[in-house]
Amino acid sequence: MENNRILIVEDEFVVAADLEFQLQSMGYQVVGLASTGNRALELAGREEPDIALMDIKLNGDKDGLETARCLHQTLDIPVIFITAYADSELLERAKRSEPFGYIVKPYSSKELRATIETALYKARKEKELRESENRYRTLAESSPSSVEVVQNGRFVYINPAGVRMFGFERPDEILGVPMLDVVAPEYRFKAAERLEETEKGRGNPPAEFELVRRDGTRILVESVSAPTLYQNRPATLIIGHDITNRKRAETLLAETQQDLSAAQARLRELYHALQRAREGERCRVAREIHDDLGQNLTALQIEISLLKCTADLNQAPVAERLASMEQLVNSTLLSVQRISTELRPSVLDSLGLAAAVEWLAGDFEKRTRIECRSRIEPEEIRVGANVATDLFRILQECLTNVARHSRASWVRINLEQTEDATTLMVTDDGIGISDIQSNGAASFGLQGIRERISALKGKVDIQGIPVEGTSINVTIPREAGAE
Repeated sequence: MENNRILIVEDEFVVAADLEFQLQSMGYQVVGLASTGNRALELAGREEPDIALMDIKLNGDKDGLETARCLHQTLDIPVIFITAYADSELLERAKRSEPFGYIVKPYSSKELRATIETALYKARKEKELRESENRYRTLAESSPSSVEVVQNGRFVYINPAGVRMFGFERPDEILGVPMLDVVAPEYRFKAAERLEETEKGRGNPPAEFELVRRDGTRILVESVSAPTLYQNRPATLIIGHDITNRKRAETLLAETQQDLSAAQARLRELYHALQRAREGERCRVAREIHDDLGQNLTALQIEISLLKCTADLNQAPVAERLASMEQLVNSTLLSVQRISTELRPSVLDSLGLAAAVEWLAGDFEKRTRIECRSRIEPEEIRVGANVATDLFRILQECLTNVARHSRASWVRINLEQTEDATTLMVTDDGIGISDIQSNGAASFGLQGIRERISALKGKVDIQGIPVEGTSINVTIPREAGAE
């Protein structure tokens, strides 16, 4: 109260002086006395009082009502009327001046203080409210999202972003329009329900609506709504943003991903078809090499033996030529057997996967001098021909990687079959494969293993520990590997 500054506007000097004394006694600061409206406006502009006490009847060409209106509208200074007149017509005119209080002479000091404090409090709150509204209006006006206020089902405020979103040029083109008129028919019931919720004082979470723009085109909008006050009356605040392009992009991305997945599936099918064709061709070539070329070489070997029996071995050149021919045929026969086995080990078709694994482990140890031991349980592994081929090729690839990269001194092969799955584990004591190596695009062998397992609906786990070694664990469901 000590800092509150008051302007007295009274054309009777004695009354004004008495009023000044009372106010100062109460602790208020009187910034000036004025007897006319023009003088009051001059003092108010210079001193900037917190409030003005004004008589309705004043000297000069401006009465108290006009002066009060000017003070409030131009300088934002609240006014309390003090007058001896209290007829209804005068009070009605005074109301239009938007006073903050009205005191009828004579008055008591208690009444005067109460009226002043009430008016100051009201003025302070109205100023805070205006400042708050101005801040929020500035935020709303500059917001990239649409901001609308709805009262009684109609738009009473819309920001520039909202005007653009609905396809209008000016706010007044949409103000007063029922909110549901801009909502697509199939979304109106949902929008009405949300509007009813905010009218009950409850907010709504984000939701998507189709809205109809001025030109009839539709847009998809995500909006939230909450209860608010607009010009001191209950209203609904709606904040939304156009997600039409985002949804189109999401739809396009989803379609692209579907197309990509379909393409990947087709590529995978092609890969497996090529693998099967490749395996079939290997089998055919191996069989032809073994049957045709091998038989011919065997026959040639027999012919050379017969020729040795009939030839004159006492002639050194003849004996040497026959020995050289026999050695060449034997060497070629071994090469044919090796090539045929590499193309398609006959043991895989004749004795099954378990025997093929044992043969491969022994052959690997013999060729690389890396200790290789296998454990197979049960002794007979019952799987289909395709699964047996895939597991055998996977084991071949694992052992090839061990020989080329691991620097291992030993390898362990564990092949197990349970009621649920068939499992192949290959472990070595080498330098250990890194994550980059196991997942890199250049790891074609490991990628091939993953593709084979994918076709069988199985899974593969590759673990590498530096200096300790690498473990590759392949699991195939029993139903995928059934005979």
